[in-house]
Amino acid sequence: LKLTGFQSFLPLQVIHPSLVPPDNLLGMRLLYWEFCTIVTLLSWGLWGFFSALAERRLNVKTVFAWHCIGIAACAVVGGPLMGLQLPLAQIGLSLAGGAGYAQGAMWMVDAITAGGPTGI
Repeated sequence: LKLTGFQSFLPLQVIHPSLVPPDNLLGMRLLYWEFCTIVTLLSWGLWGFFSALAERRLNVKTVFAWHCIGIAACAVVGGPLMGLQLPLAQIGLSLAGGAGYAQGAMWMVDAITAGGPTGI
């Protein structure tokens, strides 16, 4: 069993399912998707916590702008580390999708700031 890239840094003997037969995944080890789920939840918690702290001193739109810069920085640094590659032909579509996300998020922030409900 040899882990490469990002997986070689994972704690608690996290094993990618394609590397180990299913009967070896029992016990104290986490499945790779379980580890990813835990890290996702912790990351979202940190995102909410630090965003709330920033909004005490900065405008909501400024916090969102820095949020977008942080996403771009993580994509540039983390993409190659995670082995993600984007075909050149798809970059334009990805940028258009990101622009759509940013516009939707900005309008959502404006709606909530104007007193709209946070959920429908």
